[in-house]
Formats: sequence, structure tokens, C-alpha cells
Amino acid sequence: MAHRPPTADDPFKALEDLMVVVEALWPTWPTRETFQDSGKMLL
Repeated sequence: MAHRPPTADDPFKALEDLMVVVEALWPTWPTRETFQDSGKMLL
């Protein structure tokens, strides 16, 4: 039986709660290469 998560009255509070979980799982950002020397910066 599926259970729906409770709805948040304040969407910013829900986002803050989500970010707490993300920061707990991944406390530091992974290192990645930059596009500095790629020659093109397309959007």
C-alpha cells in the first residue's frame, strides 16, 4: 500500500528539509573539471 508524504504548507521549508538530507548524504561537492579551456561557452 502506497503512502503519500505529508504536504508542506511552506514550500521553502520543504526545500530546506530536502537540502538537509542532501547535505547529510553528500557533505562535499565532487570535484569536476571546468569548461575554462574548452574554447566555447554555449548556452
